[in-house]
Amino acid sequence: MEAMDKKFLEAKEEAKENNEVMERKLSEAKMDMEEIIADKVKEGIQAYVESLGINIDANLKSEQVPDNPLKDCQQPSSVVPGVHTRKIN
Repeated sequence: MEAMDKKFLEAKEEAKENNEVMERKLSEAKMDMEEIIADKVKEGIQAYVESLGINIDANLKSEQVPDNPLKDCQQPSSVVPGVHTRKIN
């Protein structure tokens, strides 16, 4: 009976070690997949942006986005004649 208990405990310990190894391998595989997915998403976004005719240089640091990027695109408003509500005699 004692021999069976000893073998059972050894098998239980071996199963625990195998489980830890499998968990570590699964964790590493998950991190690898997350990295691959992130790279594919970046490639897809880059391809989409380029298809729109926008060129983004990730290494370009000298140009900065203005606080209000639409400000440069706005046309000066022209004078609009007002509507008079008073009668002129």
